[in-house]
Amino acid sequence: KDPIRKVFETGETLSFNFTFERRRRHVEFQRLPKSIYGIDSVLWISTDIDELEKARGETARLAERFQLTLRSIGEAVLVTDEQEKIILANAMAENLTGFSSEELIGQPLSDKILLEKAGSTEENSVSVKDSISGQNEKTTMELIAKDGTRRHIEGSLTPIFTLSGERTGSVMIFRDMTGEYERLNRTFTQKNMLEAAADFAGITYFQL
Repeated sequence: KDPIRKVFETGETLSFNFTFERRRRHVEFQRLPKSIYGIDSVLWISTDIDELEKARGETARLAERFQLTLRSIGEAVLVTDEQEKIILANAMAENLTGFSSEELIGQPLSDKILLEKAGSTEENSVSVKDSISGQNEKTTMELIAKDGTRRHIEGSLTPIFTLSGERTGSVMIFRDMTGEYERLNRTFTQKNMLEAAADFAGITYFQL
């Protein structure tokens, strides 16, 4: 239907995108008050949006590429906004915390990520204030998952700043060190057992 006629009939603004001479354009039709020209009239505004649509397409491709990269990273990644609410979580973060992305997104980081110092019985919720501004300082802690499972993790919580120095959020990156800790514990246990056996038998051994 003729868009101008439709605007005359309904009085509502009509807009849509179309292609003209291989370029994308946006057109808008607005009915004008009769008092302006003394007759019924429609304002027709046509804008070239070809570059804008190309930029949007490129942005969408970059965002998709970023999401694919994020999902393939072997470390857990959580991103928060300036209020420390989670806005992004990758698959490894879901796996280690036990929470789905739907359960994490929009929630305060300190409500979902519970950490303890090794051997401590007091839970210490992670906070941006606990990290060094602008630095990536790694810390070893115990992560308490949704089901209560405890994992040794090594990670960092780094603030995100704009070029003007305003903090817009933070990035938490961590990886599961439980297997490494168990291996070290077995090594030390075996070493202590060998030393104890050697002492009991009076055997000379080399110190590790």
